[in-house]
Amino acid sequence: MKKTVIYKNNDCFSIKADFYGNSNHNAPVIVYIHGGGLVWGTREEISEEMIKLYNDNGFAVFSIDYRLAPETKLPEILEDVQDALQWLKSEGPQTGPKVS
Repeated sequence: MKKTVIYKNNDCFSIKADFYGNSNHNAPVIVYIHGGGLVWGTREEISEEMIKLYNDNGFAVFSIDYRLAPETKLPEILEDVQDALQWLKSEGPQTGPKVS
């Protein structure tokens, strides 16, 4: 099961994340932060095999996008990641797996 959410939104941009999981809302969550040296990449780069491996072993996956350099500086990129984690803690339980 895949569900796309917007975890950060303002007048200039929206940033999305994808939940991958099953109906177990008590599953522990793995947060996937894509590679690319902070200059390229997307949340969609996580492989189907990796998602299946995690899901089959009882984990849900939260794969996030974040703004990229050089247009965005490191403090703002880190803020995006922190905002994703905060969103997961506050909104995740209503949207996807339970977060502890």
